[in-house]
Amino acid sequence: MYAQETFDVYKDTSLYDMFFISEMLGRTKTGEMLKTQVYYEINKNWTPTKVVVEKFLGSKSAKESYVFNNQNSSITYEFKSKHLVNTHTMNTGPKFHITTPTAATSMLFIQTKKFDTTASNECAVIACENQWRFRSEPVVKSVFLERISLTAEALSLNKSVVQATHYKIHNARNTDFNKKKKKADDVEPLPPVDVYLSPHASIPYLIQSPEMKIQIKTLNNLEQE
Repeated sequence: MYAQETFDVYKDTSLYDMFFISEMLGRTKTGEMLKTQVYYEINKNWTPTKVVVEKFLGSKSAKESYVFNNQNSSITYEFKSKHLVNTHTMNTGPKFHITTPTAATSMLFIQTKKFDTTASNECAVIACENQWRFRSEPVVKSVFLERISLTAEALSLNKSVVQATHYKIHNARNTDFNKKKKKADDVEPLPPVDVYLSPHASIPYLIQSPEMKIQIKTLNNLEQE
């Protein structure tokens, strides 16, 4: 599937909140146009405070929203489809990330951790598999982030050379995906995802795995964080 994403980033200089507004357009295997819109708001600590994901495909539409309550460290999740609304409240720790289909906000969680550059770092992400119907509540999963380059390295991108920091993301602590699971409840290791991160609001320049490639085309007027 080919898709194109556009996004804008805004910053509230008084509160230090940031707002990411993304839209992704793609075509399914049947030729239908899929439109995904994401609103992602983070506070000065890079904690997601409000996330809204809307999807449109032909006559189908769905809307998901996550609202963080800082008073009791909980998230209210709401899923809306035609004529149906499902709501769920879940407790969460002080540091977490909410996954969305768009790439611009996919690495924001990196700002919430103090990384050990000599080992794999476990990060908590909140994910949900609902598409057009409500099937399950959001769950907390672990991903493991490994920093490959200690300093920024040169990356050739769109006939230009940029400075990027190279990371690898693993879905399991056991990073050898050629090994079988040791226990029934172990996560099946998958090939790692390579991420080359820009110095601008943790926006990736390049995300690549054996099955996908997401590459930034233009990145304008952003301050270095």
